[in-house]
Amino acid sequence: MVTYRTPIVVWATPGANPTKRYLPRNSAWKYFKVVTTKDGPNWYNLGGNQWIPQKYVNYGQDPHIGHIAPVIPKGTIATVSRGGASVYVGKYTPNEKATNRVLPAGSRWKVFDSKNYGVLMYNVGGNQWIRADQVSINKKLAY
Repeated sequence: MVTYRTPIVVWATPGANPTKRYLPRNSAWKYFKVVTTKDGPNWYNLGGNQWIPQKYVNYGQDPHIGHIAPVIPKGTIATVSRGGASVYVGKYTPNEKATNRVLPAGSRWKVFDSKNYGVLMYNVGGNQWIRADQVSINKKLAY
C-alpha cells in the first residue's frame, strides 16, 4: 500500500531519474524486488523501470497508523526474551486474542515476515505471530 498525503512520483532507477508518472495516494501495488542504495534507503520495484522509496510503503496494515515494518533479511532469528512471547493468530494480529501458547524464554525462532498494526509483529511460521518487543533479533533490520 502506498501511503502519503499526495501522489508519489515513480522513479526510473532507485534514487535517480524521476519520471512524470505518479502513484495515487493510498493505492495498493505489488512489488517484485527491494534494493538498498549506497546512501541507505530501500527502493521497491513495481515492475520494469518503476521504483518508489520505502518511506512511502506501508505493508498491508492500516494506512492511518503510519508505521513502517522492517525488511526482514533472510536468516533472521528472534530469541524470546525473559517472560516468554505470546503467540497470536488471525488476520488482524495483534487485535486478535492471543492463543494460550507462549514461546519459552531463550527459545529461537526463524522470522519469515513482519507487520505493523501499531505494534510490530513477527511471523514465526504459518499464521503464528509474536510481538517484536518480546524478542531480540540477530540481524540489523532495514526500515
